[in-house]
Amino acid sequence: MGTTTVDQLGRMQEVMEYLREIDADMTVLTLQALLLVAERPGISMLDVMAKLGVASSTTSRIMSRLGKYGSLGKDGLNLLETAEWPQDRRIKTATLTSRGKRVVERILEKLG
Repeated sequence: MGTTTVDQLGRMQEVMEYLREIDADMTVLTLQALLLVAERPGISMLDVMAKLGVASSTTSRIMSRLGKYGSLGKDGLNLLETAEWPQDRRIKTATLTSRGKRVVERILEKLG
């Protein structure tokens, strides 16, 4: 392995350690959902579900965990918030909270 590859792997390790500080049980799907919301503020839950390729119940559980209230007996991480779409209240959208923005910025900093 070249120096660049070793450096990149080291940065990824730093990101993983940082994420474990936030949530020791964070799954890849949870991280992917967080990054989807960061990439597309206002993304609908349906779009998150489609991108992750999981059931609506799984999407709801992941988004609740990333949100304020949590799920399955675990506190929420307060990294995103959901709201009803004004044009159709059946549709929920997600955006990062200020804490969520700081976490994503820190991840990007660590990746260099």
